[in-house]
This record gives sequence, structure tokens and C-alpha cells, in this order.
Amino acid sequence: MKYLKIPNFADKNILAKSQALVKWFYFSYLFLAISLFESKLLFLDRMNFDPLWPLWWSKPLSNHETFIVVGMILLIGAFLGALFYKKRWARFLAFLSIFQYHALESSFGQPHHQTYLWLYICLFLIFLPNIWGKEDNEEERKKFNLVFWGSQAMILLTYSMSGLWKIFGMFSQLSQGEISILSPNSMALHIADWGINFQTPGVFAHFIVDNPIIGWPMLLFATYVQLFALYFLFKPNLHKFVGLSLIAFHLGTLLFMQITFIQPILILIVFFFDSPFKKERGSLWGDFKTLPIIELFFKKAT
Repeated sequence: MKYLKIPNFADKNILAKSQALVKWFYFSYLFLAISLFESKLLFLDRMNFDPLWPLWWSKPLSNHETFIVVGMILLIGAFLGALFYKKRWARFLAFLSIFQYHALESSFGQPHHQTYLWLYICLFLIFLPNIWGKEDNEEERKKFNLVFWGSQAMILLTYSMSGLWKIFGMFSQLSQGEISILSPNSMALHIADWGINFQTPGVFAHFIVDNPIIGWPMLLFATYVQLFALYFLFKPNLHKFVGLSLIAFHLGTLLFMQITFIQPILILIVFFFDSPFKKERGSLWGDFKTLPIIELFFKKAT
């Protein structure tokens, strides 16, 4: 535990930054809701729609009517959240709106992964104490900052779970004599297999397939960042690094495999680009020496 640092949740400066970022989160959610409504819900015409239990109210409606109602719920909830983000009732309605949209998108036979983070964070932020514009005390500051920190933890936990699954898959493949992420050809083979099976090669898929040694370090780096994502929570000066790295991962899956998974990017920008828990700016070398695993070597050297 000596490598893990818990922030001072009673810090007033941290509180001010956290409150500002909460505001930007709800404005980002409004932007997301508008884009989802325009690009999906107005033109949603998919088959095999089987409403999940949160859409119990949709039974008397046609599929198209259900889509439009959910779209209106999404827009209204996001608008109220952005306008009255300081009010718990508005944050609750924002959560309810993304909950309905997530249920709709998950009613076609499989869960909709792209909005999981928005769903979780909207839920977490409901529990923020109401201390905007009030004479706050230390206990209230701690609660507010802890909820924000917990939201960061939830985001990074999802990536660490993904990283752990990749490591589990690696050991499983090694035990069966199969190619794993330790093979220099692994990323190129994965991209080629994806393109053949799903007929959706990315813009730079052929480049990686033709030059596997270029793609391999990218795969190893993505796995490394995902595996230790939760560990970065306790390294506030590296929050921007982990945010940028995870954004690069999402852009990489789009460019190499045509997997559109960009909804989490806005969340990563809001919560990690200017983290309220970061300390004074350090040197790049100093930050590098605190990276997971790498810091162990420098600790031993000293």
C-alpha cells in the first residue's frame, strides 16, 4: 500500500474543481443525448425488438412510438440535468433518461456496452451532497469529493476488468499452444480474423496486417494500461496519461477494426484531463518513474 496515495478529500480546491467538472459532465451528457437522438432514435428501424423490464410501459405502443418516447425522455432528462445539475432530482432524472435509453438499446438480444459508463456515472452522481453556494463543512467536502473519486474509480475499474480478461485469455492460449498477445503477430492476426469474420476492416487494418511488428507494441501497451487502469486512480499526476491512453485505445479499435466505441471518450476527457486530485505539475521523467511496474525498479535502485 505504500505506493498508493489517497487524496485529501477535505481540500477546498479539490471541491471547487470537482464541482466544475460535474457541470461539464452534464453538459457533455446533453451533447451525447442530442447526438444519439439525431443519429439513432429518429431513424431506428431494427427488427427483433424485445423490450426489457424497464420499458414495461411500452406494451401499448408500436416499436417506432417507443423509440420516439425514449428519445424524448433522453433529451428531456439530459436537458434538465445540464440546466439543474446542482439539484438531486435533476441528476436523478438524468440517470433515469440514460437508464431508459440503455434498456432500449439492450432490447435487441444483447447488452449495449457503449453507454454503460454513462449509466454508472449518472447513478453515482445522484449521491452528491448539496453544497453548491453554501457554507460547506469538512464532512460535506469529503462526501462530495469522495463521490467524484468513486466515479473515477468506477470508470477505471471497467478497464481493469477488461485488462484482466485479456491476461486470462493469454494464459489460456499459452496453455493450449495457441498464439497469444506475447506473439509479435498477435495484433495483425486478430485484426485479420476480425475483418474476415465481420467484414468490417478498419482504415489502417491492412497496414497493421502487412506490418505486424508495428501493431504488436500497441497491443501490449493497450493491455498494460487497461490492466493497471484502477491502479492509476492512486496516481493523480498520471490521470491525464491514463485518460489519453484509453482514448487512444478507443480510436485504435475504430481505425484498425471499425469498432465504433467512442461514447466513453467524453467521460474520459471530463474526469481525467484536468483531474481535481492532481498535484502541482511534475516533470515527465518524474511521472514516468511512477508508472506501474516501472516504479518498482526505481524504488529498488534507491
